[in-house]
Amino acid sequence: SVFAHQVWKSWERGDVEYGLMLFLVPFVLVGIGLIVAIGWAVLSLFNARPVIEMNRGFVHVGESVELRWRCEGNVSSIEHLTLVLKGCEQATYQVGTRSHTQSHDFLVEELLRVSGERCAVGGQIAVSIPGDTMHSFESAHNKIIWQLELRGEIRRWPDVSEDYPLVVLPRTDSNKLRREDER
Repeated sequence: SVFAHQVWKSWERGDVEYGLMLFLVPFVLVGIGLIVAIGWAVLSLFNARPVIEMNRGFVHVGESVELRWRCEGNVSSIEHLTLVLKGCEQATYQVGTRSHTQSHDFLVEELLRVSGERCAVGGQIAVSIPGDTMHSFESAHNKIIWQLELRGEIRRWPDVSEDYPLVVLPRTDSNKLRREDER
């Protein structure tokens, strides 16, 4: 701000320092961007807070789990609410001395989309993990990550965005026996 003040004073005197002015442009733009970002973050503190509760803390591949959702706080401002089940594979590899991580979403399933007053009410839904997918997994270079993503759209305000990790366990023997009995 001291240097920006110097440029302003040079404009008032009629002796514009163009070199200093060009040098300061990126710094001023970054400063303005930071001020706007801080204001946006402060506004998002007043958003509605989504809450998701499951009847248990995990689910097996091929099974379902009951999920209850609701929003607390300023719910009337939410126009659309979306709940998505996402399965993502991450692989980390070395190229020379650099480490790179690639992600691939192998499942993106929209579970719920509500609008208007229905956002304030909340509800219950069954979440099913497809039987032909991989359970949660983490090793040194690979991960399978499952999560529930809740997004709320708000007009002229920061949107609601929450991600909830989901623990998906391998298929149990009882699941295999049940599948064989169904055939």
